[in-house]
Amino acid sequence: MIRKLSAQQLAVDLVVGGGWFLLNGVVWGLDAGRFAVAFGMGAALAVRRLSPALSLSVAWLTSLAQVAFGVVPLPANLAILPVLYATAAYGSRTVRWVGFASTFLGAA
Repeated sequence: MIRKLSAQQLAVDLVVGGGWFLLNGVVWGLDAGRFAVAFGMGAALAVRRLSPALSLSVAWLTSLAQVAFGVVPLPANLAILPVLYATAAYGSRTVRWVGFASTFLGAA
């Protein structure tokens, strides 16, 4: 589901996601693992209000790849908090429940 956003909302979300990526991927380290996690979480953050389901999917895929490749938890992973908020605030009923379940699965 793609939500309609104003140009200003979309611009803010893209700048926040891009800034998160730059801060985590470029400033705090350029190794491949950190870079990939920062990119994925930045992308999830950038589309959180536009499509909460897509955002949650990108965050989960990034997290699974992070675990599969043995990348330690990073500050970039904190992007999951606004992603989960967006699933609750803007997602459909199904997306809300999947986001809720994600909190427990991610914690495990």
